Amino acid sequence: MAGAALQYFVPNTIEAFTLASSLCVILFISVWGLIMVCYLRYRKLRPELHAQSTFKMPGGIWMSYVVLAFLLFTLVILALEPDTLKALYVSPLWLLILAVTYQLLYKPRIKRLKQLKSS
Repeated sequence: MAGAALQYFVPNTIEAFTLASSLCVILFISVWGLIMVCYLRYRKLRPELHAQSTFKMPGGIWMSYVVLAFLLFTLVILALEPDTLKALYVSPLWLLILAVTYQLLYKPRIKRLKQLKSS
């Protein structure tokens, strides 16, 4: 359905494919960026748990920064091309959808679960 809608709004098939694939890449980059930021925060807040962990990221903290720099570099490269730049402009819409969904669906559910546990 989304592909048909995209094809309707962007009649050029190659441009529609470029937009869709670029958007997927940007969302992939944002997910991995968030994973790296969470890992750095985990290492800072819970170093004792990380020390006990059987799985440790090769390179540790400095590798997280290398990965974040690479992801940022990739976004810069995507911004240089007009076709992929359109996807960069559209990608904040996805973050907005996630934030609204979290506020409307997930947060109330967690609140109800906490109330059920406390009663």
